[in-house]
Amino acid sequence: MTHLGSRCVAPVAGSTTFTNTLPRVFVRDYVQVPSLYPDAVTAESIRRFTSLLADASRDANPRTSVPTCGDWTLDDLLWHLTEVQDFWTFVIATRPNPPKDYEQPERTSGRRLIAMLRHAATGLAEALDNAGANEPAWSWADEQTVGFTIRRQTHEALIHCIDGFLALNLSLPRVSAELVADGIDEIVHVFLQPNADDVDDDPKTFGTITIHATDTHDRWTINMGEGDCTIAGAALHLNLWLWGRGRTWPLTVSGAAEQADLLRAEIASKTN
Repeated sequence: MTHLGSRCVAPVAGSTTFTNTLPRVFVRDYVQVPSLYPDAVTAESIRRFTSLLADASRDANPRTSVPTCGDWTLDDLLWHLTEVQDFWTFVIATRPNPPKDYEQPERTSGRRLIAMLRHAATGLAEALDNAGANEPAWSWADEQTVGFTIRRQTHEALIHCIDGFLALNLSLPRVSAELVADGIDEIVHVFLQPNADDVDDDPKTFGTITIHATDTHDRWTINMGEGDCTIAGAALHLNLWLWGRGRTWPLTVSGAAEQADLLRAEIASKTN
């Protein structure tokens, strides 16, 4: 058996790969990185996954440990998502200005926090519904559009909903393969984008890591490390593994298995 970090996988035969790339589009004076599946990334998805987390947490112990988020408790998880959604509501409401005047809400806990989370999700979804995806809006990334916030906050709500479900030993919520494939695409095209100082003149000096979502038939090719490998599985399992979430997911790897560990370490360095 070969291991992907702490997750055990069985090797499979290699396959022909192609690079799944999305061009950066320059709109006015800002850059836009299109979603792979834009119809799957919506304000309604933000509302849905937040509501699922709130419902699941209603009768749970607020001190429940959330192992996929370090030493966080369930209350910490709910508060994090609440303040994140409150912050991005402010960003969209005051677009395109940077959020220098934002004031963080006062933290609460228990049932009051759950109600506060629902309110934050509703406010963010309504703000996004009333804005055009191509409108300029501040973000921490190269892309400065409302669409960036829609995409990022959809995946933020999804991954933290899953954090809560895993912590409470619940079956994972229903998620479309297209949505989690878009989450993989966001990792590759947003979080793994090299800084200008990191760009090597000759990418052929690196190995090749191919990520293959077997249910959506999407593939992503990344040049890094030494040696070649392919990591394959359902988009949901790939997405959760890339984010370092949870259990032993049924993934397969062929080629240089240490490349998979390198990829996970690189993603951790970009997202923690």
